[in-house]
Amino acid sequence: MPDELQYHPAASLFPLATGKELKELAADIKEHGLQIPIELFEGKIIDGRCRYLACETADVEPDIVDIDTDDPIAYVLSLNLHRRHLSVSQRALIGAEAKKRYSAEAKERRDSRLKRGKDSPVVAKLPERETGRAREKAAEGANVSPKTIDQGSKVLEKACPELLELVNVNQVPVSVAARLCEDTTLSKQKQIVAGGVRSIQNFVRQATQSAKQPKPKSPKVVKVEVSASSSLPEAVEALPSKARKEFGEFVSLVRQYLGDETAASREELEEFLTRF
Repeated sequence: MPDELQYHPAASLFPLATGKELKELAADIKEHGLQIPIELFEGKIIDGRCRYLACETADVEPDIVDIDTDDPIAYVLSLNLHRRHLSVSQRALIGAEAKKRYSAEAKERRDSRLKRGKDSPVVAKLPERETGRAREKAAEGANVSPKTIDQGSKVLEKACPELLELVNVNQVPVSVAARLCEDTTLSKQKQIVAGGVRSIQNFVRQATQSAKQPKPKSPKVVKVEVSASSSLPEAVEALPSKARKEFGEFVSLVRQYLGDETAASREELEEFLTRF
């Protein structure tokens, strides 16, 4: 066996085989030999980490080849997504992680240019155009929509470990998990997730229905310009027709409360009006 090789960062987009799966692969390699070589990029394993570990377990000398690529992240995505039968939600999480890697690479390039004095250091954050490119590249590599990448990013950033695991094992769609992350705190998430998948679905369904309910409109304020010498009838006449009707209804209520308007004292009227 060659000296222990390191893994390329892009290779960690996908999990390593462990336990029974790794033992079965090692047994197959010991019996039939390594069928697919280990691939290196920049001296590190970019494809074949599981095969490499299985070769160590089986004590088989692995075949190793060097590859060249302009985009190691896209290379890893392309190889593994064709081998594995992953759902949209699983690809969304992998794509969201790829987006983080693309963004980190863009920041490194920008920082390198700043050190060489090629860019102005005024903008401290990663430019929006770079973030957008990372999102589009990740979506293309994971074969999902940019919107699905956004949902995956939200789940990676805000989901409790239990919810993240349910998406990883394909029990909860990434869209449902993202909505749950939007509407709850971390502690609330854990309570809902503890109730099982049905509890999650019910909560998100109710939240979606509530969001579709029309919001109550704010009362419209009617402004009417009248002179200081205008009488009350003149002021009422200046109101729009709808407002005049509402004023008339209000006057009727006042009359019902006070009985005969002409016999009511000023104090009684003022006491009534202070209730509004």
